[in-house]
Amino acid sequence: MILPRAGFTLVDAKANKLLRKYGLTVEDVWSGSQDLRHRMERRSVSSALTKNFDRNQRQIAKMLSQLGKQIEKLDPTPKRHHGTHARENRISDRQAAPQSGARNRTKKTGLISTHEQYLESLLYPHKGPQERELCLLPFLARWGAGG
Repeated sequence: MILPRAGFTLVDAKANKLLRKYGLTVEDVWSGSQDLRHRMERRSVSSALTKNFDRNQRQIAKMLSQLGKQIEKLDPTPKRHHGTHARENRISDRQAAPQSGARNRTKKTGLISTHEQYLESLLYPHKGPQERELCLLPFLARWGAGG
């Protein structure tokens, strides 16, 4: 006769907080690193925000180009004296915003990576069920018998 074994997974307060933050379940952690990372990133960085930023940046570049052409028609003098310098400043300003966003995204990705590693090491250690990899004694020592 074959009987199914009862299984359980212990979730500490930090893991519970991370699961709620990213809208995950324990089963999501079991689905593998790539899927877990994708879900966490999708939840923390809005794709709509990225699309809006890119679209608005293109629109601003187009408007600046059109304004530059109109100003050159009215008075070509600024083009000779200040045109290249102003254009370089506009270009560097437009490039600075995505770089700043990239720095923030890198920080966020590092934080997501840390959270991912914590969840996987606790809830899916060595790519296996927690009950087969971790000993119950450290949990009992930390939380006590009532934990």
